[in-house]
Amino acid sequence: MLLDLLWRYGARKYDKHGAEIVYFDSRARKRVHAYTGGALAKLSEQLNSYAILEGDTVVTVGHRYKNIRNA
Repeated sequence: MLLDLLWRYGARKYDKHGAEIVYFDSRARKRVHAYTGGALAKLSEQLNSYAILEGDTVVTVGHRYKNIRNA
């Protein structure tokens, strides 16, 4: 379920190596909160998840400990 929310509402950023990072930024968190009616408020730490995609292939999924910088 969390990955479905990530694909649907997550912010997307291209790295400099041809991959795409999908993550929950503050806007995405607000959209998820509105969609679920606040049901994920207890799982807010889970919204620190991210995924790295190359084309349609998922390369990795993980948990963010640092902010993703907009360079």
